[in-house]
Amino acid sequence: MNNKKLCIIWKWNDLKDIPEDYQSVPVEGGRNWVIQIHEHKLVDTNENWMSEFCAKKLSKQDELIILCHHQEEQKENKILLFAKQCKAHCKTILLRFGGGRDFIYYSKENDSGLINQTGSLQDGYILGLGKKSVLNDERTIIAKYFHDVWSYYFLNKYKEPIYTFLREKFLLENFGGNFTGPIRTWLDAQPEEAKSILVEFIAGDHPALKDVDPTFQDGLHPLLLARRNLLHLLDQTAPNLHEVRNVTEDLLKHIAGPVY
Repeated sequence: MNNKKLCIIWKWNDLKDIPEDYQSVPVEGGRNWVIQIHEHKLVDTNENWMSEFCAKKLSKQDELIILCHHQEEQKENKILLFAKQCKAHCKTILLRFGGGRDFIYYSKENDSGLINQTGSLQDGYILGLGKKSVLNDERTIIAKYFHDVWSYYFLNKYKEPIYTFLREKFLLENFGGNFTGPIRTWLDAQPEEAKSILVEFIAGDHPALKDVDPTFQDGLHPLLLARRNLLHLLDQTAPNLHEVRNVTEDLLKHIAGPVY
């Protein structure tokens, strides 16, 4: 099973006493990590530091989501360069957050999220709740909070592009559609990563398939069943679009987790 790493580039107050301006915080279980990088670090650093960081912190077995607070152009160029360096070492997704309403921020209503509004991992008192922390007594991140954030951003990155890719595939190839203009342009602009997930999964090459317990018979393991349903869907001449969405969501749930 691959290691999952969540790199959050932000205004971290947690790092004010750390000269390196970054640190890694383990998640319960020891395989998954949250990497905190102060947003000023990437602006003030050079490519050599980025290369050294990637070589030290990343491996081919990792899946990395970079969550970057929205930045002005100068910082944005460095963020893109950093993401490019990371992609050379492992599968990498770059996403943005900001405004205090993203899922990454701790919500007392949903008991979800990882960070507060003041530059730290949630680890303090909340009105009406008392002490609330995403860290356990050993100061590692509680797996539930990591899992919820990872799954949310993974699914929201890929769910709609893959669903739309499937839907448009059937409309284009099976219903004789000949779309031009905005619809065609939008379809062409969908992330290649979304399409590559389908290609890997159909061919049986996606890394998640290699983690399946071999004692399960084909078709009984939930992940293999999801793949079988997808292959069945692709063989249909005119599948119901509601079924396309259901199969897509089922597939992504299994690819995104578990991370415990």
